[in-house]
Amino acid sequence: MRTPSRTPEGLPSRCPLCGAVIRLEFSEMGADAPCPKCGHLLWRSSELLGAVREFLAGQLGVRAELITADTRLDDLGLDSLGVVEFIMAFEEEFPAMNPKDSLVCLPREITTVGHLIRFVEQRGPGEAGGGRGR
Repeated sequence: MRTPSRTPEGLPSRCPLCGAVIRLEFSEMGADAPCPKCGHLLWRSSELLGAVREFLAGQLGVRAELITADTRLDDLGLDSLGVVEFIMAFEEEFPAMNPKDSLVCLPREITTVGHLIRFVEQRGPGEAGGGRGR
């Protein structure tokens, strides 16, 4: 038996981070629904994945549609120092995602785009795409 998750109509039926199949149960808009497998919020994770993909594509000159949650950062040319520099640039672009404490996670633990999204999610609320001047 699969645990249902409330997701908005039209969104993929998989968790954007872990890829778990989600049985869509349409309901009125309300709070975000967690993935039954990994526990991450589906709408927020999906928004963050989109924001991270676009930002990485712009920073590194790669096509956004080629970047998934499983994409390894070193495959994109980012080493541990590159990850730190990327996080700092990302925090400047998305200040609502930047809590008062900085870099609470060791960069070597962040090896994929999915890890980067989990890192951002753990560091506080904020809105994907909420960069300066938007």
